[in-house]
Amino acid sequence: GQTLFFKPLLKAGNDSYSCSSCHDPRYGFTEEKLHPAGGKVNTLSLINVVYNRRQFWDGRVATLEETVVRSFEDERTDPPPSAEKVIEQHNWGGFARALGTDKTLVAEFKQVFGIDQPTQNSAAQALATYMRALLSGDSLHDRADDVRRSMSAPTLAVEHFGAILKVEASAVSLRNDKDKRTPTLADLPKLLQQGHAAFHGKAGCAKCHPGPLFTDHDFHNIGYDGNEGAPAGGVETGRSLQVPVGLKQWRLVGAYRTPSLRNLNRTAPYFHNGSHGTLRLVVDFFDGGVLPTLHLAKPLMDDTFPSRLDGRNAIVMPRRLHLTEAEKEGLVLYLRSLQGEPADAALLPVVK
Repeated sequence: GQTLFFKPLLKAGNDSYSCSSCHDPRYGFTEEKLHPAGGKVNTLSLINVVYNRRQFWDGRVATLEETVVRSFEDERTDPPPSAEKVIEQHNWGGFARALGTDKTLVAEFKQVFGIDQPTQNSAAQALATYMRALLSGDSLHDRADDVRRSMSAPTLAVEHFGAILKVEASAVSLRNDKDKRTPTLADLPKLLQQGHAAFHGKAGCAKCHPGPLFTDHDFHNIGYDGNEGAPAGGVETGRSLQVPVGLKQWRLVGAYRTPSLRNLNRTAPYFHNGSHGTLRLVVDFFDGGVLPTLHLAKPLMDDTFPSRLDGRNAIVMPRRLHLTEAEKEGLVLYLRSLQGEPADAALLPVVK
């Protein structure tokens, strides 16, 4: 799986790619730029991907094995379409045939699977097994929470963050961001506690980002584009496009997956379209930039504003958070504190 991940065997147009072309270990197994060449959506990180209930921003497949090959039609013999179509749809035709042209890979598949030629099934198993090993934990937040539990405290407090931040090295990741905000080491514990409190309280982030993975594994329309939804003609976007007739829901139009908030420091830009380059911009967006839309996620709605959800002329108003500057700064720092240790070096390509 590791060999396949880093070897440029995927064809798109006239070019060859590897999985790592878009899922670069240096950037948390995603990309630093907006989206891959020819693509329109932000590349999702593969860190902790083993815990995903569905894959891709629109959840169109359930398992990691399906992300590269989904049917025998993928082994088409006709020339591949444009790179834009291939990358956008993540549909890599002829992948198994390409493996069969490499004598070294053929021998390795024979050794591991006992087959004479690589197949879609064996290639998918190998890649999925590798991706499930891309794990990251032990973040500053996790270590502070360990302190909290050892003290039998009900919630994270300033002293729990302070116990971890006594070591200067623990604060490095908190001050390494394009926002260029550099609070002093003495201010960090209080700011982190304020951010934690806002995350679970006033800002309401935990409604969609709960639990140890900081995701509800659901799909939401976050009101990024007030016109995004089902325009005239019934064209759908987001999760609704992938749900079969009979299971479609109003809220899934223009809805995309709730990503895990772990390892955000290495995975900018953010949102399904890569529209926000820093965590501060993300916080500012949810504070006052969410736009009215018919399909807005319920946790983002203003419950005091009367709205109808069953008509084309309905309007749903977003709630405004009214965060203070200190709460915003603390929230950004708290999000950075979810950065875990890098993936095991044994999973990375060998540099000769």
